[in-house]
Amino acid sequence: LKFGLIGEPLFVALVIMAIATSLMSGPAMQSILRLKKPRRFINYLPARGFVRLEARNRDDAVVELAAAIGPLDGVRTDTIIEAVLARERLMPTGLGNNVAVPHARLPGLNQPLVVVGLSAGGIDFDAPDAKPAQFVLLILTPEDDNGAQVEILADIARTFRSREFRQAALEANNLTELLALVKSSVTD
Repeated sequence: LKFGLIGEPLFVALVIMAIATSLMSGPAMQSILRLKKPRRFINYLPARGFVRLEARNRDDAVVELAAAIGPLDGVRTDTIIEAVLARERLMPTGLGNNVAVPHARLPGLNQPLVVVGLSAGGIDFDAPDAKPAQFVLLILTPEDDNGAQVEILADIARTFRSREFRQAALEANNLTELLALVKSSVTD
C-alpha cells in the first residue's frame, strides 16, 4: 500500500482475511488434532446425584443409587441394577482409599451419568487395600461411547486420591457442598 503495489480495497480485504483466519485457527487446530476437554465426573451428576447411603452391602448400595435417579433416558431402573450387578459379579469395583465405582454401559443412554453415594460406615466392594468404600460412585455410560467410562474413572481417581479431600467430602451434606469441594480441589 505504501509503495502503491496494491490499492486500499485490496489492503482492507487482506487485513480482514488475516483477522478471520486467525480467529478460525484455534477451533480448526482443535478439530484437526481432535483435542477436547477432559471429561469430569461432576459434569454428569444430575440434581438427584447425591445420596447418603443406608445400604450395608454392595448389592443394596447399587439398588439404592439406581433408585435415586429412577428411570432415565428410556432406561428402566431394574435394567440399570441388573447391568451394574452383572458387571460387579465379573470383577469387584473397589478402587481402594475408601472408593468404589460400580459401573455399566447401557444401550439407549444418551450421555454418561454419575451418582455419588456416601456411606459413613463403609461398604465392602473387595478393594485391593481391603478398606470399605465410603464413596460409592455409580457410573453409567452409553454403550457406544468407548472412552467415557475410562475418562470418568480417571477423573474420579484423581479427585479422590487425597486423604484430606476424602475426609472433607464425607462431611458434605448435599450435592452443592460436594460440587464446591470438588471444584475447589482442582489442581490441573
